[in-house]
Order: sequence, then structure tokens, then C-alpha cells
Amino acid sequence: MEIIFFILISISFILFISKKYNNLGLKLIILSILVLIVLYPSISLNSAKEGLNLFLYTVFPSLFPFFVINDLMISVGIAENIAFLFNKPLNKIFKTSGYGAYAFIISIFSGYPAGAKVVRELIESKKNFPK
Repeated sequence: MEIIFFILISISFILFISKKYNNLGLKLIILSILVLIVLYPSISLNSAKEGLNLFLYTVFPSLFPFFVINDLMISVGIAENIAFLFNKPLNKIFKTSGYGAYAFIISIFSGYPAGAKVVRELIESKKNFPK
């Protein structure tokens, strides 16, 4: 775990000296974070472990089923059926296609990250715009 910690510090240092990020405020924030990490390594490592445990035992298990169900629903054709049902009302009210209803329904059941993923997939496949 300490090796990963020091790799992250070195990546942050490389970003700090990089020419791409010329903003002085950003460099000061990164430098202050690096100084605090070096001054308090035990607190930083414990916080990183808690964040990793939170992700592995809470966030990932709660979101993964929704991602799988969404992919299954799209591959089976349920998204197209929902889009067909809601195409005319949503086009008149919100000027969007029926796929907006599918994204809205999925986001109600699964929450923000999964709903954002559905919207991104619909935009990438160009299914969100009315014809």
C-alpha cells in the first residue's frame, strides 16, 4: 500500500512541474496537498484505506447490478420499446426522443452515476436526438 501511496505522490509532483498546468492556484493546491501527505503519512494512508474500503464494499456492490441490468435491457431491446412508447409525448413537451424517458426511468431506479452512464451511452450511440 505504501508503494501505491508514493507512486501517487510522484504522479502529483509530475503534474505540479508539468507545463500543461500553468495555473498558479492549482499548483499551490497540489503542493499543499503533497506537503500534508508527506507530513502526515499515517493519516493519509488510513484515509486512503477507508476510501478504498468504502468503494469496494459499498459503492461498487450497489452500482454494479444496475450497470449489468442496463446493458442487458439495451441488448434485449427494452430501451427501444420504452423509447417508442414515450417518443411523441416527450418530443412535444421536452423536444427530446423517447430515449430520454428510458434514461429518466433508469436514473430514478439506480441514481446519479448509473443514470449519467446511460445518458453517455445514448449520446455516444446518437439515440438521444429526435429525428
